[in-house]
Amino acid sequence: MGAFLNVAQSQWEKFVHDETGLPLDRMLMAATHTHSTPRPIEFLPGRVEAEYHDFLARRIADGIRRAIHQLAPARIGWASGQKPEFVYNRRWSLAAEGGKANPFLGLAAETKNKPVPGKLNPAAAAGPVDPEVFVLSVQHADGRPLALLANYGLHYIGGTGGGAIGADYFGAFADRIQELLRADRQDPPFVGIMSNGTSGDVNGVDPRRPPTPRPPYARMREVRECGRR
Repeated sequence: MGAFLNVAQSQWEKFVHDETGLPLDRMLMAATHTHSTPRPIEFLPGRVEAEYHDFLARRIADGIRRAIHQLAPARIGWASGQKPEFVYNRRWSLAAEGGKANPFLGLAAETKNKPVPGKLNPAAAAGPVDPEVFVLSVQHADGRPLALLANYGLHYIGGTGGGAIGADYFGAFADRIQELLRADRQDPPFVGIMSNGTSGDVNGVDPRRPPTPRPPYARMREVRECGRR
């Protein structure tokens, strides 16, 4: 997704600037991570969906344009909590015998969500995790929910089944927080957002335990509650 932003940046920026006058140096874009979308960039030779690329740039610009046109007086607040039960570093130290050297982490390897009998040292993850859920809440001047931005250091969840298109737990969280705040069907609409924290080697599966088969979306539904207190 980050590569897409470099490839298509001028496209959505031009849409926004032409339609709203917002200066180009006042635009900043971040992205979440999912394995259940079409490819907007040529990550592999011949694997790019040009129509989706154009559609995505258009919709990014539309979201910014709508936000600008719906500016209103607001109040802001923030809070944070800890949700360690969904974040696990997927790189673990290996026993010296038969271990494969890693130039960055010493004697370590990625478990790929599967335990490696006799090789994992369950007391020595190769790196830390960040269990904090940070929330930035924005309300209308009269107290109605306007938007909420949460941040969590979890890579992605997956487990959607074949042929799915979706925003992973980021989208599931946005939908759930709207429900919890009773902000559905507002005018203008409430905007729920979950952003990707520092999570390159962090996923939602404990590598010390064998994988547990789950129905599609089951784990995602569990993780989407991470903003609930």
